[in-house]
Parts: sequence; structure tokens; C-alpha cells
Amino acid sequence: MIALNVNEISVLEDSLYFVNRSVEALNLQMIRLENNLLEDENKFFNYVADAHFYLVALKRLQQALISSKRVPNFWIRFGLYFEIFRNEISDAVVMRNILDHIDEYIINSGRHRTVSNSTLYNYTFDEKGCLFWGDMKFNRHKFQSSAGKIVHKYREMTSEEFRLYRHNTHVGN
Repeated sequence: MIALNVNEISVLEDSLYFVNRSVEALNLQMIRLENNLLEDENKFFNYVADAHFYLVALKRLQQALISSKRVPNFWIRFGLYFEIFRNEISDAVVMRNILDHIDEYIINSGRHRTVSNSTLYNYTFDEKGCLFWGDMKFNRHKFQSSAGKIVHKYREMTSEEFRLYRHNTHVGN
């Protein structure tokens, strides 16, 4: 493992801060999604809105993790874990893309050609309470599990980098 410099450590510290804030937002939205099962005349619309906010928090987590690309010697080891994470949440990535570019999807010119204008209006639930948006599945438990795994790995790897940096700077004094 190549020791990182002070600027690289600073990037990882900042990134970790925003990873942790994103996790707090994910957990808050997860609580809202779990408790939205109460009987309420607006239950469906509240759930969809909370699902959208969950996707925002998940996107922020991805952005915070991606910021560590600025530390190539770290990313070369972490990037594979990130790609696995992205694959595990692929439906969430597409859903978030649609929400980010709703203007394009309304006129059927979005990036994902299989998503048509009519998909935007199609929300259904399965027997386990998973939300489907067209053929995409908002599986909150799967997304939360994947987020938990990648965050655990990120914390583990950044902690090791911080430990190594402290050791090297202490030895040098």
C-alpha cells in the first residue's frame, strides 16, 4: 500500500464526512418508508415521495464515494467495490436518472430508451410492499443492504489509510 499525502488524506476525510451524512439521510428515509405503512389516505403518494427522497440520498452517497477518485492510489483498490455496489443498485441508478432528467423522459427522449413517457405514471406494489416503477424495482431493503456493505468497506479502508498516515507522520517526527 502506497502511503498517501496530506492532501489525499484530506480528500478522504471530507469524502467520509459526506458519506456519513448520506447514511444518516438514507436511514431517516428508510424509517419514513417503513412507517409509511400506516393507514392514511395519502399513503401511496407519501410513499412515492419518500422513495424519491431515498433515491436522492442514495445518489449523494454515490457522489461522496466517487469523490475518492481524486485519490488514485485509494481508488485503484476501492473502485471495484464501488462498481459492485453500482450494479447492486442499478434500478435505483436508473430511477434517479429519470428523476434528474424528467423533462427528457416526458417527451420520450431520455437516456434509457426502454423507459417511455407512460412509464412515468406506472407505480405498482408487490405483495412484499416493493414499489415498481415500470419494470424497475424500488427494493428498499436491497438498496439499504448494498449501501451498508459499501459504507462498511469504505470506512474500513479509509480508517486503514488514516492509521497508516498517522503512523508515517509520527515516525517522521
